[in-house]
Amino acid sequence: MTDLARQVQRLERILEVTHELTSTVALEPLLYRIIHEAAELTDSESASILLLDPRTQQLRFQAATGSASRQLLDIPVPIDGSIAGRVLRDRQPEVVSDVHEEPDYYRTVAEKTGVETHSLAGVPLCIHERCIGVLEAINKREGLFSAEDVDMLSVLAAQAAVAIENARLVTELREAYQELEQLDHMKSDFIAIASHELRSPLGLILGYATSLQQDASPEAAKQLNVVIRAATRLRTIMETMLNLRYLERREIELSVTLLDLAAEVSDISELYRSVAETSGLHLVVDLPDEEVLISADRQRLRVVLENLISNALEFNSPGGTVELAV
Repeated sequence: MTDLARQVQRLERILEVTHELTSTVALEPLLYRIIHEAAELTDSESASILLLDPRTQQLRFQAATGSASRQLLDIPVPIDGSIAGRVLRDRQPEVVSDVHEEPDYYRTVAEKTGVETHSLAGVPLCIHERCIGVLEAINKREGLFSAEDVDMLSVLAAQAAVAIENARLVTELREAYQELEQLDHMKSDFIAIASHELRSPLGLILGYATSLQQDASPEAAKQLNVVIRAATRLRTIMETMLNLRYLERREIELSVTLLDLAAEVSDISELYRSVAETSGLHLVVDLPDEEVLISADRQRLRVVLENLISNALEFNSPGGTVELAV
């Protein structure tokens, strides 16, 4: 094969890896594709990717080819006292023709795997001015590692760095989403519990306050009106929050029954009559003598009616009138 044909073949392989990089977010198969290409394109016995562990500040094999690939994954490599660590630290590619002459040769790898390293070419994996690991080609089969080999490894290392960074960002995004989802569930659970615990006491407060107000003195009635107004407002807020929770989770269930709309409007309007009088407003209710039967969820219908009346009173002008008609 001529040099030109070999160069074209290498570029085609690089293009294939680039295409795979842009079409998948699965990190492991992509890294193994990169190291297989690294070994083949540089005519090496094996290749590996080592990543920096931020916690231990050591390099760890992330992917490797060759007979000892599984054993390598369990072997940490120190930054000081290893050729890979030097490549990472200096951020420069290195070619070592005989590793046994290197003071930084880390012999533990060969001792634990039984695979001897003779020559090595290593390039740093860097992205955004941050080096995260090293790509190595081990034991050139014929001759020495060339500048062309280093260039090929550098291109593959850049692709590996992008793949690793993308995987990191996807992981962070997934974790952030899971955290937000957990917080959302906590919020929804709190709303459900709070609504359940408050519903009965609020009903009792409104019932007693409304009953006492009928026979109370003007001053006492005025004070009771404040209680009724605050309790009614709190109940409306509570029901609104609970309904929002149901809508967000798409868990809303309607308990539809046949009921008298006129009776419901009459009942709710009486709760707000004293509120209107205290605010200097007129609440006029026009109801038919006969029943107005409809099919509806009573609880949610009352929430809607309470919101309508409450807003009409709150945003009215002094001396104004709120008219209800069925």
